[in-house]
Amino acid sequence: MANLIIDGSVLEGGGQILRNSISLSALLRKPITIQKVRNGRRPPGLKNQHRTGAHLLQEMFCSIAERVYSGILLAAEIASADVTGAKNGSSQVDFVPKHIAAGQYAADPITAGAATLLLQISLPLLLFAPEASTLTLKGGTNATGAPQADYIQHVFLPFARRHFGLNADLDIRRRGYFPKGGGQIDVKITPHMSLQAQVSWSEDPSPESEASRTLRDSQGKSGRASPMRPWPA
Repeated sequence: MANLIIDGSVLEGGGQILRNSISLSALLRKPITIQKVRNGRRPPGLKNQHRTGAHLLQEMFCSIAERVYSGILLAAEIASADVTGAKNGSSQVDFVPKHIAAGQYAADPITAGAATLLLQISLPLLLFAPEASTLTLKGGTNATGAPQADYIQHVFLPFARRHFGLNADLDIRRRGYFPKGGGQIDVKITPHMSLQAQVSWSEDPSPESEASRTLRDSQGKSGRASPMRPWPA
């Protein structure tokens, strides 16, 4: 399957195009190539919070080894994706996702890069994972030009829970500010099975996704989908 080409210079030409494109690529299982990455920024190209410092950690008295990811490779680990071009200053990234896996994930940009933007790229994926996952995200908790951790904790997540039934809990373990960073947020995400059952992709990936199969199986002989139930208040 040929990669879908994404122009990273569109509109503000920042990191948001990168995050949205990679999340949607993983959910739809569509390979993409993002060109002119952060072309509207000076300097352009990837920075630490967009790429990764990938190294393996082994916690004492713990049998679970966690990879430390940031940005693209955090999403790549969750989506079992092949990635090329994920290095500082890169103007093009190829992202080829396979399947989304639940797990314990950690990411650290080693800067004051916003931890909430790491959540922004990973939360949509883990809502469609087969079981609950945890995220340990480091960096800036109150960074300029990014959602504040307090806003995500007290406004966004409660709103999403009330109106869309999303189940995610965020704990600010340590605050981090520019220029040092060093903050940490822990997030527990429970997949939204009702949402998974009701989502129908415009073009089903191959092989057929679990969400698509569930939706198809819920259809009657008439071929019409069962009515969607309203989200809980």
